[in-house]
Amino acid sequence: MVGELGLFGSGPLRIFSSEPLSVNSRTYNLDSQGSFGQFLDGLNPMEGASAGDFRWLPQLQQNAYFRTNIGILNTGSMEARVWLRLFDASGVELATVARTLDSGQRLQLQEPFDRIAGQSDLDAGYATIEVKEGSGVHCYASVIDKQTNDPTTLPALE
Repeated sequence: MVGELGLFGSGPLRIFSSEPLSVNSRTYNLDSQGSFGQFLDGLNPMEGASAGDFRWLPQLQQNAYFRTNIGILNTGSMEARVWLRLFDASGVELATVARTLDSGQRLQLQEPFDRIAGQSDLDAGYATIEVKEGSGVHCYASVIDKQTNDPTTLPALE
């Protein structure tokens, strides 16, 4: 737990090893019913998207029952510039935004279908992320049940 390291907040945790290593995590919350959270796999900086690459985030929702967050992380050694496009289920583009991330920077877009595209009643949609500059870009979506706050991790597809 990051709290056990004496830290607070959120962000990427970088782990170094001189030996082969496998890393993953479960981010979770505790309440009176127990814990709820989501699994996040470790990322290899060398496997991230580079300039000219696209990533696809399917099965996204923003409605009375679910909300979607989108995370983007730049593990590259240089600044990365990305374009995020939001679509409804029929492929109609709802919004496009450009974001720049410094090396090591993580960006979480909370409820972008609502806050960027003005869509609060979307039962199905998807997003694409195009890397315009940089390398080592990783992205994912998290679809959260509004009643329980239980998230589902959706890794980006190539």
